[in-house]
Amino acid sequence: MLSSQLGADDSVLELGVSGIKWGYTSLQGLREEMEDDVVVRSNGLEGFTFAVVFDGHGSFSAVNFLRDDLFNECLLSLQGGLLLSKKDISAIKEALQEAFVNADSKLLTW
Repeated sequence: MLSSQLGADDSVLELGVSGIKWGYTSLQGLREEMEDDVVVRSNGLEGFTFAVVFDGHGSFSAVNFLRDDLFNECLLSLQGGLLLSKKDISAIKEALQEAFVNADSKLLTW
């Protein structure tokens, strides 16, 4: 079964974020529900885009939690994109590691 953010009848999604065209398609295997997800957001990141592909590995609950929480943690750690515009790779790497650790800690106690 093909599905997309637009709905089950649409097989491919193509959108633009920050002037860049992108798209995705997904294929549900034999499991009862689709456990994978794609998130692309540019709001709040000062011209940068957050893009992530989640693989549910047999459960959608972790994907459902992380869809919003990981973005929020990255937004917080990257200071709304200000840290990205400074182009300090070491600081960006540290901020992203902090965001992932924070999201992971929340997921483990969720």
